[in-house]
Amino acid sequence: DANDKRDFRLNILRLHDEKNAGNPLYAPALAAAGFASEGLYQSVVNANKQVLCAACHASEALGTGGAAGVKPLTAAMHSRHAMVTNPTNGLQLDNVASRNSCYLCHPGSETRCLRGAMGSAVNAADGSLVMQCQSCHGNMAAVGASTRTGWLNEPNCQACHSGDAVNNEGQARYTSVFSSPGVMRVPANQRFATNADTPAAGISLFRFSKGHGGLVCSACHGSTHAEYPSLHRDDNLYSWGKQGHRGKLADCTVCHPSMPSNSVGGPHGIHPIGSQTWVKDHADIARAISPNYAACRECHGSDLRGTQLSRAQADRALSTKFGPFTVKRGMEVSCYYCHNGPGSSNITTHVGPTVANAQLAVPLNTPTSITLTASGTNPQLRVIEQPTHGTVGIAGTVATYFPDSGYQGPDVFTYIASDSGSFVDSQPATVSVIVGTTDYTRDSDGDGMSDWIEYALGLDPLLRSVAPQHQIENVGGTNYLTLRVLRSPMRPPEMTTTIKVSGDLQGWSPATILNNTSTELKARDTIGTDAALARFIRIESNRP
Repeated sequence: DANDKRDFRLNILRLHDEKNAGNPLYAPALAAAGFASEGLYQSVVNANKQVLCAACHASEALGTGGAAGVKPLTAAMHSRHAMVTNPTNGLQLDNVASRNSCYLCHPGSETRCLRGAMGSAVNAADGSLVMQCQSCHGNMAAVGASTRTGWLNEPNCQACHSGDAVNNEGQARYTSVFSSPGVMRVPANQRFATNADTPAAGISLFRFSKGHGGLVCSACHGSTHAEYPSLHRDDNLYSWGKQGHRGKLADCTVCHPSMPSNSVGGPHGIHPIGSQTWVKDHADIARAISPNYAACRECHGSDLRGTQLSRAQADRALSTKFGPFTVKRGMEVSCYYCHNGPGSSNITTHVGPTVANAQLAVPLNTPTSITLTASGTNPQLRVIEQPTHGTVGIAGTVATYFPDSGYQGPDVFTYIASDSGSFVDSQPATVSVIVGTTDYTRDSDGDGMSDWIEYALGLDPLLRSVAPQHQIENVGGTNYLTLRVLRSPMRPPEMTTTIKVSGDLQGWSPATILNNTSTELKARDTIGTDAALARFIRIESNRP
């Protein structure tokens, strides 16, 4: 067929006919369903009949019952293709090592169906992605097994999030739902569990679960496969707009008109986040609600030195009895940042390491290492913000950047270090990366903006963006040349962006800012158009 998409579908029907031609029940079944006995292909080409696969193959997604004796659509597709060789890497589609097997059919290389917090988790040592689709769903043969019901026999949160820092199944977080091949983990601690028997007996699914006053879980965590923070910038705009940072909704005042005064009444038993009242009274509250700070240890660790569960979700400026203190996103909050442990009223004696910003040049498609600088004895380094166009692993003080295939341009990652006893963390530092070319005029997506400008604005250099808009506007009775630039709130921390004006393209000076928000930068010339022969306006970005 001249239409490649139609031809693709016709080929599927022809293959389906060929595979079933030897089955004596096939032709009668077609006729009974109103199709030509010669096959589905002939029914479409000669009789203009429409074919819905789920009419015969039951689909829970579409709510069709299917035909008796015919495999459900999920089982038929996955079981048949499990032993097929993946043409892109030579592995069987049943191989558990790569999500590419799933992406050949499910939204993949661009959409990145698996793009949420789990899908972007990185092995700290080598930069590899630690979770694949198969980590939750099993291999293709398992998905297509007759014992599974598609869309319902799915993993749940607690199979990996097995409890808190004190009570768990050996560790608080796993990277596979399976405790052994084909057996999903069932933890005793239900702190992070989905609702039991929801939506049906024996089934416990995230997308149907609710908590904290009847809120659906996805209202705070994001949708399945795109949980906050997501790899896609646009997925994060909702949470950023609500609380000023990306990640799951964790700030109480996103929903509550004022900061709650309760202690640990938040989702999963958390205390108020970002509350100055909590900072002031937390010690008294902690002693009152549990002996020996037991409730605190559930997230801050048995030694109260911080864990993954106590990591700060955003930068926060706090006022303590010892003076101002700024906690940075990614720091694991402990009892040793301000005072000298939970039983002390004295100022802390622990000083976090000092880490340094750095720059790294990476050849195209070539993993490249850099030795990071951190003070102190045996500092423990970790990445708290992975790069957008690659991944980073850290072994000791050596970080290795693994670029995405074919990517060229700017990137950045952020790291942090804890002291030898993991009492306190350092302030974060950034590593500015240039992959491949240093051509500052390169425009990979052809949208009229250079990759570097898009990057500085928090946009993706590989996706077309709205170009800056310049025009003549009347401001206060005078006509001025203006420039309006749309940008993302998720801008790289090491870049600065300004709008400048000139009359001769030689000397440039700052423009007058009209609007400066997280999503828009607008400025006007300092001289009216009637008072000059020529005026020019541009956006300028700088990187140390």
